[in-house]
Amino acid sequence: MTIQVRDKKLFHVNRITGCSPESLLNIDDIIEVGKEYNPFFGYYNKQKRSYPVTMANNQVQEISGLAFLRHVKEDKIQSPHLSNIAYDVANHFMMLSREMLLESVRLEKYPDIPSRQRCIWLTKDMDSLLHWRNRLQSENETQYIEFSATGCIHECDASYLMGDSELLSVSYENAEKYWKGEMNASSSEPEILFEGTLKVTRVIPENEFAEKITA
Repeated sequence: MTIQVRDKKLFHVNRITGCSPESLLNIDDIIEVGKEYNPFFGYYNKQKRSYPVTMANNQVQEISGLAFLRHVKEDKIQSPHLSNIAYDVANHFMMLSREMLLESVRLEKYPDIPSRQRCIWLTKDMDSLLHWRNRLQSENETQYIEFSATGCIHECDASYLMGDSELLSVSYENAEKYWKGEMNASSSEPEILFEGTLKVTRVIPENEFAEKITA
């Protein structure tokens, strides 16, 4: 379901990575969302999955992911990192196919809902922010942001996102549930897709999460 909001308090996990929408944010910063690809999807337009290989002439050459795996299969390459690379390649294409399928369903049936390719992901309250804080924890620098949001939101359930191989019919069924905003009764992961204007109203300190965990 799509909702128009004005000056609505919403929250965001801002990780400083290649897929992060912004660098470090400060109070009163203004962000316009929805006019171009977000870094999460824009990555596929800027960088292909490739790996360095030392050739017979001792020159290092970048080889695309599937070509790398094909050379391993044909015993042309030996790699101690094969398992990690194989997972990276499979996950890369799984996520791309997931996002393309979701977008095709959105464009066909729910064109007024914010696109995952152009949105920013937000949460509606501190409890949801705590969930995503724990879910997205990494070694990257991270901020927890409170925004004043004016624009269009779609509340949905990330548990319906494809995370492994599955029947195509199941992927389409789950895409419908995602865009309809249905919540999974057993394992929901609520998230908000947003397009519009955001103003940073607060940078939330880490100790506030410690207080919620021990409360």
